[in-house]
Amino acid sequence: MATPDDTFILYAADHDKSESLTINIVNSTIKDFHSITGTKLQDSATLVRHKLKKGRVVTLYEATTTAILPDLSRARRVYDIIGDGKEHTIDLRDVNMNDCVSGWAWRNINVDHPQGYVVLYEATRFSGARTTIFPEEWEFNKEKGYNINEWHSHDRVSSIKWHNMIDTVIMKIYEATNKGGKSSSIARGSGEISDLNSVGMNDRMSSFDFTRVKPVKEELHDVTSDDVVPVGEVPVTLKAQGALNAGNEPGTYTAKYTSQITETTSLTVTDTHTAGGAIQYGYSWNVVGNGASLSMEFHYNYTNEESSTHSLERVKSLSVNESYTIPAQSSWSYEWVALWKRTEKIPAIFEGVLHMRTVSKFTSTPLSPDSAPLRRHDRCG
Repeated sequence: MATPDDTFILYAADHDKSESLTINIVNSTIKDFHSITGTKLQDSATLVRHKLKKGRVVTLYEATTTAILPDLSRARRVYDIIGDGKEHTIDLRDVNMNDCVSGWAWRNINVDHPQGYVVLYEATRFSGARTTIFPEEWEFNKEKGYNINEWHSHDRVSSIKWHNMIDTVIMKIYEATNKGGKSSSIARGSGEISDLNSVGMNDRMSSFDFTRVKPVKEELHDVTSDDVVPVGEVPVTLKAQGALNAGNEPGTYTAKYTSQITETTSLTVTDTHTAGGAIQYGYSWNVVGNGASLSMEFHYNYTNEESSTHSLERVKSLSVNESYTIPAQSSWSYEWVALWKRTEKIPAIFEGVLHMRTVSKFTSTPLSPDSAPLRRHDRCG
């Protein structure tokens, strides 16, 4: 049986015929701890089957805690399920969480603009209990970093992997609290340290922090989005028509039209990194009675520029089919108007949504004697 979206199932044994507990995460508050205390699967789960949408992360806890994600204080051992939209099965014996799960929590991670993630392992060669840290959940350049005294990982990290870290993000792990003692850095792309003894940090991690590399020179350009109306509605006349009913009988006007409004918005962001330096070179010689020297300085510069353009197009199909009665002896007019507005959010992601509704208006005005056609009278003179 297929697992529904955003659902994980705990099984008491290593097969799906055993006692189970099914949990759909979207019915529960985000980031809060949710206990399974009192259920038959409390401290009894061996297998987990899950299917989470891309960007969803579920953390399984060994102990109950009042800490709010991403803080893992007093949670004891944990295991993070990272969703990719596909169904997976994990044996909790492989991650040192067998018969340990007593609660869980979930949150969303930005997979469209990811900063990567780091996995801390309890044992060497990437085994044992593990903790996943996502840079986007933590403040960068924090003065004293983040202490993990009440985490299960405190003084238990023996190996480490990092995945898809962007080139401007650096993570450091420290031997002591408040970024004290020895440290080791993690940066750029994907990598691993199978035994932290190699960097003198085995079973010593007590705090960590994230920083961003500051370029020697940076160029920041304004981002301009034209023809955007963030509030209010703008009318666009789609059809207008009018005429005169000078007869003595009412008439009928039927408006039947179709139309489309297409909007395309493009956003280009350019990121430029420039670094430079100089090398000095000197040479001297001595001829009898005369000495001379030569010095040179070589300069070099490196510039890397990356541009990214994203476009978003929206097409709205519109139609109207309405009939109106035209009173006798009246002038009439008809106007079909689309009222639209834009909403947008521009942090690092650009989103544009086109909201629209249509309004039709019919008016008629009784004819006055002054509006009757003038008759011409020829006079003899």
